Amino acid sequence: MHLSRRLSTALVTVLVATGGAVASAPSASAGITCNESASVNSIANLGQTFVICTMVKTYSGAPASHAPSFVNWTPPVCWLEPQYSSDALKAFLASQMPFDPSYVQQLETYYDSTQPPYHGGEAGMFWGVGCRTDDLTWPSVFPSQMAADGLSMNNPWVWIAAGAPVTQPNPVTPTILAQFAAAEVVPPALTFGVNPGVIQTVNLSTRVFSTQPVGTFINLEARADILGMMTSTVVATPSELTINPGGPAKTVNGDPATQIKCPIVNGSFGSPNDDSCAFYYTKATPAGASYQLTASITWTYNWVENPNAGGFPVNVTVAANPQNVPVQEVQAIVGGQAH
Repeated sequence: MHLSRRLSTALVTVLVATGGAVASAPSASAGITCNESASVNSIANLGQTFVICTMVKTYSGAPASHAPSFVNWTPPVCWLEPQYSSDALKAFLASQMPFDPSYVQQLETYYDSTQPPYHGGEAGMFWGVGCRTDDLTWPSVFPSQMAADGLSMNNPWVWIAAGAPVTQPNPVTPTILAQFAAAEVVPPALTFGVNPGVIQTVNLSTRVFSTQPVGTFINLEARADILGMMTSTVVATPSELTINPGGPAKTVNGDPATQIKCPIVNGSFGSPNDDSCAFYYTKATPAGASYQLTASITWTYNWVENPNAGGFPVNVTVAANPQNVPVQEVQAIVGGQAH
């Protein structure tokens, strides 16, 4: 077999087949990620980059169909990243000896020949190529990224001293980690109810309230980390609920309004029993017609470690399905008859 093909088979196939053994970091929250995927963690990712979700909340419904799409924030398929200390690389290669003794011994000989061997006692890390395995093109991108970084299957890792600039192309950065973390945070879907439930009446309160459990709309957080050496944390915070009545309306204080803002309290909003999130229509709809009532929540994504960099903060709006609301005039009672 051609040498390069044999080496690629030995390193990539063997290490991926053994559960991504190239990643010596612990599994990220047992493989659970904020958006219920496993695209970026130490199990599914070839490398050390992974996301830890600190959000301890699940939702009864599916993620919002309006989930954030960071179209300009797609992390690269492969990158150069810190992977092993001197001792960790030595231990890792020893652990792989049963799978391909000849190839692993070749690597051990190579790194033992450095001065000092494996750069033992020196401050720094062995850097290697990591890839997003949720992108099915990674097997073809992996060798090209290695070549661009001056690496090969004979020399998969390069030693970079602590504090030294990384001159190889496409190194992992805190911004990439922040983008990873942000992509893992998907706000919950938004649903709402109104009271009265069928027909609204001019000049009487239309109350809007959440139909989801209290605590649904809370801060969501994800942290992307490489061996504790580089960390980016993203927190998504829900702002107030925005209501568009879809027709002539006023706030409960009598102010004309095309939009009504309602606070989020304890991860919820409104009540069918009070005017904490309410307005009233000032004009009835024609017979058979209705106003389209809409509601949305804007989530602000903040990068904790570097708030005003990397495109942050970012606002993501999650909208509920609109509701068609017929509105009637107030009926007066005259002589026992409704008019």
